[in-house]
Amino acid sequence: MKILMLIKRFEIGGAEDHVLELANSLCARGIEIHLVCKRGRKTSELHPEIKTHPVYFKNFLLPFNVLLLIRLIRKEKIDLIHAHQNSPILAACITGLLADVPVIATIHGLLKKEVCLEFIQKQLSKVIVISKNSFTGSQRIPLLKNKTELILNPLPRIGFDSEQYDKNRIVNACRIDRGHNSLIQLLLTQVMPLLHKYNKNISIQIVGDGNSFYRLKKTAAKINSGFGVEAVQVLGYKKNIMEIISKAGLVIGVGRVAMQALALGVPVISANRKHKCSIVSTKNYRYMRDNNFVSVDDPPPARDQIVQSILQLLNRYEYYKGEAVQLASKVKVDYNSDAVISKTILVYQSCMNTYAIAAPIASVK
Repeated sequence: MKILMLIKRFEIGGAEDHVLELANSLCARGIEIHLVCKRGRKTSELHPEIKTHPVYFKNFLLPFNVLLLIRLIRKEKIDLIHAHQNSPILAACITGLLADVPVIATIHGLLKKEVCLEFIQKQLSKVIVISKNSFTGSQRIPLLKNKTELILNPLPRIGFDSEQYDKNRIVNACRIDRGHNSLIQLLLTQVMPLLHKYNKNISIQIVGDGNSFYRLKKTAAKINSGFGVEAVQVLGYKKNIMEIISKAGLVIGVGRVAMQALALGVPVISANRKHKCSIVSTKNYRYMRDNNFVSVDDPPPARDQIVQSILQLLNRYEYYKGEAVQLASKVKVDYNSDAVISKTILVYQSCMNTYAIAAPIASVK
């Protein structure tokens, strides 16, 4: 089986980490993987047998991208395209139509944004969603209703525990771009000054990179100068993100970052720029899991609400640490990598079999 995977870039990010784990695990099972993306630092973490092909996915380059993909498919005799993110998904659908190859898309963001075009909905053989909320949304779209599969994020294998940690250390890991930067700026410029008055030992580490990185470094330097200590660390891109998370007292994040933290037994406060803070506990775990650890029914976060959530967790730290440790075993079962990869392979095989049967029928018509 030969799979062509498409993604915009290969730096830090939830979709990128998902593709990294998926590609490496599939390759370890003997499946030939070709990864097409803009070159990034995560390519160094790929299995050595995975072949990478540099492509810059932009809408104005769409015709050139499609021609390159068709050439690659014919040269490597690709069986199936698996695309991630909106631009690669569109390119994959056009390529699949012209090259007569089945196409699958995994939705990491908003369903209506990544597969909004009717052409895409028709052309996709299968759609994989990583949250129950997205699956429910897909059932309201006639063209996707019978072709959507719910497969959760694959959890990387963990060879260590969160035993040596600093309960006053907060970690936030994400792509540092215009979209994510608004929450980070809120944390640094409004939340941290209030937390520092409460407890001068509280610190925050920001892990990630992107086009807002240097602006964030300047903000951190200014805040640290005012505090007189290095309370804010902007670490940039790091390979060992799980080790960094394991030493944290709590993690603020959603999606894969939240899932990885809980698997290590680290307390999590779910928050992004669109939805306010919620402490993940045994009481709300199922809801949070079904929504990719995003509190989708809540409004955007505000300074006082974030401060209140952090102080609530720190003031009852032993309780929430115990909750996170208890959830670790559930997370490891729900996001078991072997089960996720097996389900994905079944989807691949189903698409290829269905496509092989449908192609002769279509040619007769």
